[in-house]
Amino acid sequence: MSTWVLLVVTLLNTTNPHTDKGSSPMVAMQEFNSQKTCMDARTQLIKMNPSISASCVLK
Repeated sequence: MSTWVLLVVTLLNTTNPHTDKGSSPMVAMQEFNSQKTCMDARTQLIKMNPSISASCVLK
Protein backbone atom coordinates (compact mmCIF):
# COMPACT_ATOMS: atom_id res chain seq x y z
CA MET A 1 0.00 0.00 0.00
CA SER A 2 1.36 3.41 -0.92
CA THR A 3 1.89 6.17 1.58
CA TRP A 4 1.31 9.81 0.77
CA VAL A 5 3.10 12.47 2.76
CA LEU A 6 1.75 15.98 3.19
CA LEU A 7 4.69 18.35 3.38
CA VAL A 8 3.85 21.68 4.94
CA VAL A 9 6.21 24.61 4.82
CA THR A 10 5.26 27.60 6.93
CA LEU A 11 6.79 30.66 5.36
CA LEU A 12 7.54 33.05 8.18
CA ASN A 13 8.82 36.42 7.10
CA THR A 14 9.11 37.79 10.62
CA THR A 15 12.40 39.04 11.93
CA ASN A 16 13.61 38.29 15.41
CA PRO A 17 14.79 41.53 17.04
CA HIS A 18 17.29 39.60 19.16
CA THR A 19 19.18 38.06 16.27
CA ASP A 20 18.33 40.35 13.32
CA LYS A 21 17.83 37.23 11.23
CA GLY A 22 14.69 36.11 9.51
CA SER A 23 13.28 32.98 11.06
CA SER A 24 13.71 29.83 9.05
CA PRO A 25 10.69 28.14 7.47
CA MET A 26 9.05 25.49 9.59
CA VAL A 27 8.48 22.13 7.95
CA ALA A 28 5.87 19.63 9.08
CA MET A 29 4.99 16.21 7.70
CA GLN A 30 1.92 14.06 7.97
CA GLU A 31 1.35 10.65 6.39
CA PHE A 32 -1.81 9.46 4.67
CA ASN A 33 -2.74 6.20 3.00
CA SER A 34 -4.33 7.76 -0.07
CA GLN A 35 -3.77 10.74 -2.30
CA LYS A 36 -7.34 11.92 -1.77
CA THR A 37 -7.10 12.17 2.02
CA CYS A 38 -3.76 13.94 1.61
CA MET A 39 -5.19 16.47 -0.83
CA ASP A 40 -8.24 17.06 1.36
CA ALA A 41 -6.02 17.79 4.36
CA ARG A 42 -3.90 20.09 2.20
CA THR A 43 -6.97 22.04 1.08
CA GLN A 44 -8.15 22.48 4.67
CA LEU A 45 -4.72 23.68 5.81
CA ILE A 46 -4.42 26.28 3.07
CA LYS A 47 -7.94 27.53 3.80
CA MET A 48 -6.99 28.03 7.45
CA ASN A 49 -3.59 29.54 6.75
CA PRO A 50 -3.10 30.98 3.23
CA SER A 51 0.53 31.88 3.92
CA ILE A 52 1.67 28.28 4.01
CA SER A 53 2.87 26.08 1.21
CA ALA A 54 1.79 22.45 1.22
CA SER A 55 2.17 19.56 -1.17
CA CYS A 56 1.37 15.88 -1.25
CA VAL A 57 4.13 13.54 -2.32
CA LEU A 58 4.27 9.79 -2.70
CA LYS A 59 6.60 8.27 -0.16
